[in-house]
Amino acid sequence: MIYHLETIPVWEAMEAETACPFCMLYQKLEQNEVERSLGGSVMEPDARIRVNETGICAHHHTILFAMQNRLGHALLCDSHSKEILMKLERTKIGGKSGLFSSAPNPCEKLAGEFRSLTSRCVICEDIDSHMKRYLYTFIHLWKTDKAFLRKWNESKGLCFPHAADLLDMAARQLSGNQQQEFAQSILDGRTDYTDKVTEVIHACLACGACDASCKICRYNLEPLEHNLALKNRAVSEGHKLP
Repeated sequence: MIYHLETIPVWEAMEAETACPFCMLYQKLEQNEVERSLGGSVMEPDARIRVNETGICAHHHTILFAMQNRLGHALLCDSHSKEILMKLERTKIGGKSGLFSSAPNPCEKLAGEFRSLTSRCVICEDIDSHMKRYLYTFIHLWKTDKAFLRKWNESKGLCFPHAADLLDMAARQLSGNQQQEFAQSILDGRTDYTDKVTEVIHACLACGACDASCKICRYNLEPLEHNLALKNRAVSEGHKLP
């Protein structure tokens, strides 16, 4: 796949010197996509058709609801709900017509149909498309821009999920020797506790809100256990808040 370069936002994220530039990029993208979803695109036929067909995940529905544009959000929910009802109407079991009229395993087929109704999110897909371009741009700048390479070597590194995404992109864009060099650059000098990292670790109150949020959205992760382990390790190594 051919990606367009997005050098300006990637450079801005690197110059911000955050704990993870891709987290910063993701947050900006998410805010922009949510605002666009409730802006003029609400009344654009092409955008409405795409939302009706694809849907929106529970996580982004929660954010849309908090934007206080109740009319725009209601229009999205109404048209998407009508699309789902039409799909359910076409989903019949038995008889001479319908999706499952001759299906050998109707329960499995119906389960798959239900999952397909909630497995996609137009906002998530748009963010993912932009993030792939940012990852590609990062690798391009790492290969071609010496100033960017110095900035990267002086940076605080990346979070684990975005480091994995970047390594996947590097595997497709770099040669064998370049991959070895880039993978080593991910690890070099980025395992120490900075003041900001220590602050973020101890900001967790172990309230369980992150676990609850992951159960509401589609990721179903268990972040609290990892947060507690990280706090324990930081304390055991002497990294406490002043």
